[in-house]
Amino acid sequence: MEKKLACIRIVKHYFGKKNATVSLIFVSILSLTGIVSVFANWKSGLCAAGVVAFIYFFQKIFGYKYLLLGIASILAAIYWLGQVLNVEFVFFALTLVFLPFIFFIKPCYDEYKKSSYFEVFYLDKRKIKCMVTMENSDYKGYMLDPKSYVKEFPSAKIKAFSFAEKSMMIAVGDLLIRPKELSHEDLYLIQEYVYQYFPDLLQNEEVIRENSGKENLFYLHKLMIFSPILILGIGIYFLADNGKDQLLTCIFLILMVVLPVIIYSILRKFKK
Repeated sequence: MEKKLACIRIVKHYFGKKNATVSLIFVSILSLTGIVSVFANWKSGLCAAGVVAFIYFFQKIFGYKYLLLGIASILAAIYWLGQVLNVEFVFFALTLVFLPFIFFIKPCYDEYKKSSYFEVFYLDKRKIKCMVTMENSDYKGYMLDPKSYVKEFPSAKIKAFSFAEKSMMIAVGDLLIRPKELSHEDLYLIQEYVYQYFPDLLQNEEVIRENSGKENLFYLHKLMIFSPILILGIGIYFLADNGKDQLLTCIFLILMVVLPVIIYSILRKFKK
């Protein structure tokens, strides 16, 4: 931890070692699940492995430029495989979800071997830099690679600070950020610094409440957008006889892609 002149800087040694270990174990278990599912039902497993290989080479060749075309091809492949080869939907989906984690084992192992000092927080009158998960961030992703969640904002956009015993919240524009990886001692030092250089920002609790309301609305919209995927997945299991009704399964899979886009467009219009 450093506190010099008009800035405060907090550095951690061997930061991310625990996260890297958890990531490596987590990815290895998921990869093993995918491999086991191939042998548990070889027909469904090999078909899913073929789809995974297709997605891998498709992305290598075309990138994300033809993503919708790739999704349409996958849906067509799922329908064809189920109709022609009588593929078990559950084993097919299980392998398709977990087998790609094999590609993450080496990057996770390389990250596990690294050890270094890492700056988790910095604040002065020009900028604030901290580790934080934003509105559209994947919180599970933070566990796998926390170092990629360092964000930087101009100090001029900070509207308020709020400190609790084990955490802090900062209103930056319309956002509400919660810096991570800070100990009780770190929070005390930051609070001292803010009290000295940004005392007026400790009085704006109303701004914190307003940004909290906007954050809750965002997550409500996110739940509405992705709810069709969960509902239709349950529908495949119960209404489409666990994928055996090929026509209904295909319709549900298409709706999984189309409905979130429609709901997102509607919510975006209302937001405007």
